[in-house]
Amino acid sequence: MSEYTIIAFITGLLALVWFFRPRGNSSKSVVGEQRDSIIQICKDDPCIIEYVSLLDTFGKEVVCELKLKDREPIRVDSGVNATGTWLRLKALKNGSELPEYLLHNE
Repeated sequence: MSEYTIIAFITGLLALVWFFRPRGNSSKSVVGEQRDSIIQICKDDPCIIEYVSLLDTFGKEVVCELKLKDREPIRVDSGVNATGTWLRLKALKNGSELPEYLLHNE
C-alpha cells in the first residue's frame, strides 16, 4: 500500500471515530406543557427536587438540568432562559425568595 492510501485510511478512521463519539446528551429534554407541569410539581412540593444544575454542553449550549427523586435527570430549559429557570428552581429547593428582578418577570 502506498503512503497516500495509508494516510487516507487513517483519516477516514479518525473521521468515523469523531462521528460516533459520545455527545454527552445523557438527560432527556422536555418542552412546552410537559416542562410547565414539571415546574408546577416542583412549586407544589419543592422537597422532591434532588438537584438542579446549570450545565455547559459539548455544543457550548447552556442547559438547566433537573433531577427529581426517583426519576431520571431532565433538561428543563436551554440557552438564555436556562439561567432564570435554574435560579427559580434553586430558590424553590432552598426555600428562599426569588431575586427581585425575577419576581417582576414571572
